[in-house]
Amino acid sequence: MAARHGEIAFAILADMLGDPRFAEADVTSEREVIRDEILMYRDQPAQVAEDLLGELLWVGHPLGRPLAGRFDSLDRIGRNELFRFKKRGYVPRATVVALAGRIRPESWIRRVERSWSSLGSGPGLASAPIDDQVVQQRVGLAVREVEQTHLALGFRLFGRDDPRRFALKVLSVVLGENMSSRLFQVIRERHGLAYAIQSAVSHFSDTGSFVITAGVEPADLRRTLGLILRELRKMADQPVGCRELRRAQDYLTGQIRLGLESSGRRMNWAGETVMSYGRIVTPEAVIDRLEQVTPEAVQSVARDCLRPARASLAVVGPGLAEPLRGELDERLAVGLG
Repeated sequence: MAARHGEIAFAILADMLGDPRFAEADVTSEREVIRDEILMYRDQPAQVAEDLLGELLWVGHPLGRPLAGRFDSLDRIGRNELFRFKKRGYVPRATVVALAGRIRPESWIRRVERSWSSLGSGPGLASAPIDDQVVQQRVGLAVREVEQTHLALGFRLFGRDDPRRFALKVLSVVLGENMSSRLFQVIRERHGLAYAIQSAVSHFSDTGSFVITAGVEPADLRRTLGLILRELRKMADQPVGCRELRRAQDYLTGQIRLGLESSGRRMNWAGETVMSYGRIVTPEAVIDRLEQVTPEAVQSVARDCLRPARASLAVVGPGLAEPLRGELDERLAVGLG
């Protein structure tokens, strides 16, 4: 937005945050919207596979629940529940205001501090810890009468403060984050088994995940999984080549720099790093750590993370019989062992 509109825009947002109406009619209407959102996700087998994978990685923990919720929990949320949640969670100590663009920092700091008076006080909401008591399941199946079988293979990992996260990000790029990655070249280009296959890394305060997703013909599930596991074993058995490592680092550097060309992206970067680390982590600092990753570091993190004990596999598709669960469990153990 234009810089001259900043003050009025912030005033409106601060009023909405500090003194929301939560009108009963609006709550009822939004509940129906969310109900349709849940139904929409249920019609997307790739999303069902990712939701199921979360349930496998963090059994019984809030982190493993679908983000949109379920009908039973949705029906219990009313106006009073929203007010209680807002009072507990939306407090100054748990709130970050990030701005980027043509601003005067000192005047904005005073303006934000004045708006805090309507938010009350308190420590904010605490997340439930992830420890050994949060178990993990190996294989989950969900039958859907769709044209493709969708798989989501995930590994439960460390949190956002672990220094291995930089090597893990490079590993993810080498394996599956772009069209020159190993999985894309093997699964799509060489064997023609999937239109798209990709990997992604997520980190939270005390846990994380490395996930590979793909959609294939039902008859190709076993072959595709075998090829994926073979590539994962290669990462653990052999150091990545220097040229391949350099390409991955250049790709990551380019993604970071291109992603920060707008004020909005810079605002999000600052806000997210403050929320995660309590300070602004500069792009230059992240790029520097990525540039320091060595072939040995990538191999080491692959050996640490791509193990059967960390793996879960969610499969969604037609005609999935219960005996398949045991077969896939064995394939994971043998393929990663």
